[in-house]
Amino acid sequence: MDKIRFYKETIYENIDYEALKEQVDSQRLDEIIDIMLECICSSEYSAPVEHPRPAKLNSTVAENEQHHRSSCTLIS
Repeated sequence: MDKIRFYKETIYENIDYEALKEQVDSQRLDEIIDIMLECICSSEYSAPVEHPRPAKLNSTVAENEQHHRSSCTLIS
């Protein structure tokens, strides 16, 4: 059995394909499964990409952390 067929059958079993295709558009479901197969069977190496947080988000996180610390101090 080739790799793609093996993973396709595994995906079908894991998502209960027969039951799911009655609930959603089967063409759309097949497209999603094809994308999953491309990702799983791809031989290209891919590394996770970390995106830096925008400056505004950094300041908001810092403000929330400071507020949390002061709230905990008041409760203690």
